[in-house]
Amino acid sequence: MSEKLEGRVGLVYTTEDCIGCNKCIRECSCMGACASTEPDANGKSRIDVDGSRCISCGACFDTCEHGARAYIDDTEDFFRDLSNGKRISLLIAPAFLANYPEDYAKVLGGLKEMGARHMINVSFGADITTWGYLKYITEKDFKGGISQPCPAVVGYIERYIPELIPKLFPVQSPLMCAAIYARHEMGIMDGLAFISPCIQKKMEIDDPNNKGLVQYNVTFAHLMAYMREYNLFGKPYNDELEYGLGSVYPMRGGLKENVSWFMGEEAFVREIGGEKRMYSFLENNKENIKEGKTPFLFIDALNCENGCLCGTGTEEGLYKTDKALYNLCSIRASSMKEERNSAWAKSLTPEERLRNLNEQFSHLKIEDYIREYTDRSNECRMEMPDDKELEGIFLDMNKEDEKSRHINCSCCGYATCRDMAVAIFNGFNHRDNCIHYLKDLVAEKAHLTDMATGLPNSAGFDAHVEVLENSGLLKNFDACHLNIRNFGLINEHYGKEEADEVILRYATRLKSMLTGDEFIARLLADNFICLVRKEHIWEFLNAIKGLYFNMDHGGKEENIFIQAVAGCLDLDGTYRDGESIKALCANALRTAKTGNSHYQYATLDMWEKILKKKHVLETFPRALSNGEFKAYYQPKVDTVNNTLVGAEALVRWIKGNKVIPPSEFIPVLEEDGGICELDLYIFTAVCRDIRGWMDNGMDPVRISANFSRRDLSEPGFAKRLKDIMESYDIPKEYIEIEITETATEEDNGLLSRFLKDMHNAGIAMALDDFGTGYSSLNLLRDFSADVLKLDKSFIDGHTNTRRDNIVLDHIAQMANELDMSVITEGVEQWEQVEFLKKLNVNLVQGYLFDKPMPEEDFEKRLKEKVYQKGDPEKKIEKNA
Repeated sequence: MSEKLEGRVGLVYTTEDCIGCNKCIRECSCMGACASTEPDANGKSRIDVDGSRCISCGACFDTCEHGARAYIDDTEDFFRDLSNGKRISLLIAPAFLANYPEDYAKVLGGLKEMGARHMINVSFGADITTWGYLKYITEKDFKGGISQPCPAVVGYIERYIPELIPKLFPVQSPLMCAAIYARHEMGIMDGLAFISPCIQKKMEIDDPNNKGLVQYNVTFAHLMAYMREYNLFGKPYNDELEYGLGSVYPMRGGLKENVSWFMGEEAFVREIGGEKRMYSFLENNKENIKEGKTPFLFIDALNCENGCLCGTGTEEGLYKTDKALYNLCSIRASSMKEERNSAWAKSLTPEERLRNLNEQFSHLKIEDYIREYTDRSNECRMEMPDDKELEGIFLDMNKEDEKSRHINCSCCGYATCRDMAVAIFNGFNHRDNCIHYLKDLVAEKAHLTDMATGLPNSAGFDAHVEVLENSGLLKNFDACHLNIRNFGLINEHYGKEEADEVILRYATRLKSMLTGDEFIARLLADNFICLVRKEHIWEFLNAIKGLYFNMDHGGKEENIFIQAVAGCLDLDGTYRDGESIKALCANALRTAKTGNSHYQYATLDMWEKILKKKHVLETFPRALSNGEFKAYYQPKVDTVNNTLVGAEALVRWIKGNKVIPPSEFIPVLEEDGGICELDLYIFTAVCRDIRGWMDNGMDPVRISANFSRRDLSEPGFAKRLKDIMESYDIPKEYIEIEITETATEEDNGLLSRFLKDMHNAGIAMALDDFGTGYSSLNLLRDFSADVLKLDKSFIDGHTNTRRDNIVLDHIAQMANELDMSVITEGVEQWEQVEFLKKLNVNLVQGYLFDKPMPEEDFEKRLKEKVYQKGDPEKKIEKNA
């Protein structure tokens, strides 16, 4: 055992950076796992971790802004024992390859050179777990159970809901299945080290029920830090066993995807993930789960919202992005096979795959892969105070009436004052941690005040708004969110200390502009928010246009001009109770900056946009995992003979019977970054459809897939596209990549590299929406694309004048001389076709021939290929 572990209970501990802010208590699902200490001589409390109650869920890591949480694993012990010649083999979490695709083989190679023996990817163990789950469900009719690959879930149930222990699947986790297979089938008797994304796996490894099968939990974060510090990377080496869809276990819904693969889409698996939400779900539904009254085949319960892919033991820089998920898409695609005797054959039915799976593992005994659980509820029992004891605690906290006992401000970290009293009764907290007990005005002011300027802070603003709302006086004011233009330049020129002085003097000047009961608070950095009386608002907005300050800079007096931009809100008109004043003002502020105005009032439309954007971002991950996004195809036609020669793949969000327009979610995902994940998802769907057409004996046409400029900045993006195409064995002539015309030098640099990568791979490239940006001719000069796609604005309402002919004719000639083909989108009238034909532009796309259609409809069109020219006056359906 490591010296770090001696005398310590649990894996997570508090560092000296803790300031006792209570955020960890608020996020923790296990009362008492985070406990506030009594104040020291300086009045400072800290939040310690009780290891007997903690399930190492990682919620406190996510919420702590002070770096006050750390954890213990076996990394140092592992390297020490490996260096001393101990025989150790590796079990590697599938998430390791997804997180470190470029370092994976070099890490394994370095460990191999140090003496590590076998390298087994736990994806193989996940395949065994899937087999075990399905076998146990079938043979034992075990419905409505709870999956258990997650040791935090197991730890919570064993400690806090022991009545659900019988509902935990008795089949071992992928890690333990891999370890058992290594021992029983491969004869490996070495020590086993798990290369792990998860802190909690040490709980599983050390559980006596698992009989010491694995000895080391080596988390990604600590392993990579050690490898980099001592430069231990070696000659590339890869894992030893072939595996199937077990490779997708790390992502949320990975287990469900495996079950659907073998049991079909009708298999109803309930997914639930995320520390707070998942444990709340178990508590609220424990009676139904216990009594077997849930309709689910089983419950896939995961501690981490995004699964094990970016678990509690991964590096922060990785789990804050979706890069690992992108990589997993390629791994997933490569896991699917063509051989019909494989359980991972794409062409088989679920029943045939399940038959192959059972055949693959027919030599295994299910009994070897069964585990037991332990009721640990006595280790963390909590006492409940009776009415008399509860009354005594409330009186000790100066909560003498019912109103004071139901403030429920949650500043202490608990949801209610009663929960706080229960925590005090059990020794988890103390009365000094209740902000309403601390009536000292200085302490309360510190909570509500920005210490740098002496103004109220964001919490002080909220408290003041609440008072005005309760008194009915809020409607007398307008709110203004102020931001100093180009403050970064001031910071850069004068330095932080003098820039802070500018902020202080600016805050003082703003405060002097307000009168009577008007109010100002500082939010963050150079942002302020004011409540200004309506009769004074225009005078105030005019005054903040520009303010001058004299500053002593290096012994020389300088004049500084400060100009602010404001986002404003009418609290008697646009504002409605319950809305976020700060969010509405911030949105208006962004609009003002974009419009280059010094102020902008929020509108009801802005609030609706905020809500819609919030809804899109919240529902997008589940919609993606539920398959609600579909590839629709809009044909491209050669008008010389009216023949189908290609199609563009367009995304549609199908939610029940409703089609959500792309305009409602594409811009939001572009801004948030989720567009990259969606683009790859649709590209994969396109490759899957092309493969299906080919397998059905059809001759596909070239399909163009759209990609955002954001995609270009993703490392290895071009390789991911090639990997997906190769996984479906798609000939290069059937794929075309469309990139919208860019407008910045940085974008153009990325585009240039991407075009080069695509050309080297033999994949056609198209410049979409050509002619809508100022850099059009530069693009023709600098980038060797294969296709030029003219924006519909070139032919909308054309007059067929000499000017029209000259512009389009020259573009077509330039493209032809540059070996580029030209296609025009948005064609809706035969007159437009004839106009383009005169210019020798014969490739078109538009509603005249077809609107975007689902795959099954496009397949029918693909069989026909030739269009019958209809009535030139036929009505064209628009805005579909």
